[in-house]
Amino acid sequence: MANKTINQLTAVSSIAAADEIEVQKSGESTTKKGTVSQLLSAESTLRAAQDDIIEAAVGLDASGIYPELANSWYLRAADFVAGITDRSGLIANITQSIANALRLLDAKIYNLSNTIIAQFWKRTGTIVSPATDGDELNIDVAKIGIFADGDYVDIDKYGKILLVGKAVYKKVIDHPVVILDAARSTMWLNNLKILTFSPSTIEEYQFLVNMPQSYQAGTDIIPLLRWVALGSAATPLYVRWGLEYCWSENGVINSVTKTMYVSTHSPNEALLGNKEYMDIFESIAGAGHTKGSVLCCRLFRDATHAQDTFSQHAGVLSIGFVNRNDSLGIYS
Repeated sequence: MANKTINQLTAVSSIAAADEIEVQKSGESTTKKGTVSQLLSAESTLRAAQDDIIEAAVGLDASGIYPELANSWYLRAADFVAGITDRSGLIANITQSIANALRLLDAKIYNLSNTIIAQFWKRTGTIVSPATDGDELNIDVAKIGIFADGDYVDIDKYGKILLVGKAVYKKVIDHPVVILDAARSTMWLNNLKILTFSPSTIEEYQFLVNMPQSYQAGTDIIPLLRWVALGSAATPLYVRWGLEYCWSENGVINSVTKTMYVSTHSPNEALLGNKEYMDIFESIAGAGHTKGSVLCCRLFRDATHAQDTFSQHAGVLSIGFVNRNDSLGIYS
């Protein structure tokens, strides 16, 4: 760049780089002669050094040319060929230059803000970013998530937090078994007692479960039974558990009950005395059921069935229900 400027200066008509200029210092009576190139050499060196610094800072190579991009981290030659759609319209096959590189990056950032970032922050259907007045989270509705997929968290001005799509979470409604019949209790560990179920007679335990306000209405639930074998077996033997239930809505008791059974234990092994096992029932259909609904349940050991092959008592610790939840807290 410096040489080009000097060439322009020395290209004036009738003055060439080799032409001499006569100079007389102040106070001297004699004159000296020097060529145009000699007079400009000091400035040329300084300008060339400064231009090298500027060129390196803006990404130009030693010859002052924007380098061809074969494999950079952020821009590639193909980006210039593919072109962009910026605010001036469609640009295709643009030349590789600092200015066009900045246009590419600007367009990419702008596109990012409108496609990805904007999916996470919205207010009542309006994009929060780029920011405008009133974009704080204390507005009527704030949503965080991937709206294109329908998965997001919804926060309203009252603090209600709702979960939508795959943003829901699972938890277990755990019901520890209470010993109501002293005759059916057995010492388990030291002074701790457990409710036992006979290997020869069908015995039961009845209880209620209230579905929480966080429950995602209409979704299935899965019963989990935790129990211990009060004795050991040399071979894999099984306890057959039954769960009879009805699911009631809005205080109206459902008179129709359903019963399911399970006799597969985890871990699946020869039963060991005082070891905890877990049985997973099939899922209970939740279609039509809402938050706050009630499960009326009867847990029993189907001791007289041929699949119940364990000849000793079994004690129940708790029964829980895995369920999906789409909100946090209690809301009316």
